[in-house]
Amino acid sequence: MSFNSSRGSSVVDFVLVAPLLIVVFVAATQAEMFLADKSTISSAAIAGARNASMADASSAKGVALAQKILSGKKDLSNSAKISVSREQTSGVDFVRMTVEFEFKIPWIDQVVHISSTSRALDEKSL
Repeated sequence: MSFNSSRGSSVVDFVLVAPLLIVVFVAATQAEMFLADKSTISSAAIAGARNASMADASSAKGVALAQKILSGKKDLSNSAKISVSREQTSGVDFVRMTVEFEFKIPWIDQVVHISSTSRALDEKSL
């Protein structure tokens, strides 16, 4: 029997490395979910502002389009907050749409606030 045996070292290495790999995998999955939600929220704000700024459209049409985009993601469709306002900067009228959502990270029990704002030139003022 040799005292230089390394049969058990691979099991010990696995036991030490496996928890780290699991944490990295879970963190990467959460990051992907966060980025996907951020992208959807940004798309909804941009499209909603453009739609609300059209000459024959109302703010309600912009909100409806933003809600339609958000409806593709189950967790965003009911809990996202959409606000529309009209503003004037240097004599130019704009439509501003903001979409807000609280992203929950359950494994660290944290909430991250995601917000996206888009402005579009109000065609009614032209």
